[in-house]
Amino acid sequence: MAKGYVIVNVRVVDPAGYPEYSRRAQETVTAFGGTYLVRGAPPEIVEGTPRVDRFVVLEFPSLAQAHSWYGSEEYRAVMRLRHRAAESELFFIEGYAGPA
Repeated sequence: MAKGYVIVNVRVVDPAGYPEYSRRAQETVTAFGGTYLVRGAPPEIVEGTPRVDRFVVLEFPSLAQAHSWYGSEEYRAVMRLRHRAAESELFFIEGYAGPA
C-alpha cells in the first residue's frame, strides 16, 4: 500500500500564535499514525518565486489515513489556530507504490 503525504506551504502571519498550533497539531498527527518528515525549515528556492516561510511534509501509512487525520474532530479544532496564525496551502499526495 502506498503511503499518504500531506504537503503544507505556510506563511506565518502571527508568530506569537503559531507555536500553540504547531504543538497541538503534532499531537493530532501522532494520534493518527503520522510523522513529520519536514517541519518548519525555510526552503531553499532554486526555481520560481513561491511565497513561503515554512514548509511541512507529513507522512501517513496511507492516503486514507491522511484524509482521516485532516477530517477528524481533533484536527479541525487545531486547524482553526493555523488559520488565525498563518496563510497556507495544503496538498494530499499519494506515495509511489512500486515494486518491493
